Amino acid sequence: MNTRLIISVLALLALPVLAKDEVTLQDRLPAGSATLFVLDVPVGEVQIEAYEGTDIEYRVKVREADGGWFSSFDRDDVEVRQSSSSDRIKLEVDLEDTEQEWHVKVPSHLNLILELGVGEMNIENASRDLDVEVGVGSIDVSLAGKDYRRIELEAGVGEADLKGFTNYSSDRAIVSEEVSWRGEGHYEIKAKVGVGEVEVRGR
Repeated sequence: MNTRLIISVLALLALPVLAKDEVTLQDRLPAGSATLFVLDVPVGEVQIEAYEGTDIEYRVKVREADGGWFSSFDRDDVEVRQSSSSDRIKLEVDLEDTEQEWHVKVPSHLNLILELGVGEMNIENASRDLDVEVGVGSIDVSLAGKDYRRIELEAGVGEADLKGFTNYSSDRAIVSEEVSWRGEGHYEIKAKVGVGEVEVRGR
């Protein structure tokens, strides 16, 4: 093999497999009389921030997932699906083989149900009921206060950590950990990760 051919082959190997296609969508919608916000994401990163407002504001970046030379990603198929009822608003981008990066601001009076298959879930200033589950990855929650009656954390394989609270119980097995706390407040937190870490911090 001559030198020129070797250089050409090495140059091809150094190139990225394919440039990822990417779509960013954003919008603002009134929460109205809803009391519950639901978000379902297959793979990616989710940043939720509770704030003193009346609208749900979101920005989501959707790109093809890693996984080979070819992709079925079609920009025209990318849309945020919204389903609403009198008390519930749900958002999702229902596309396989994608990675999604969500940044969402939600009114602080909304209860939250959040699901993520693989990735990182970060929640700031939570103050109402929270039910969050991640298959593989991490959950990080900061609370705006301690008006809670029950907190349950679970890591199937990994670690669970509750900070800023006293008199909680921790059950550590070989690879798993569960943390529970009881108080006299009004709201509940359930946070579960299959494989990874979950941490909740109270002020």
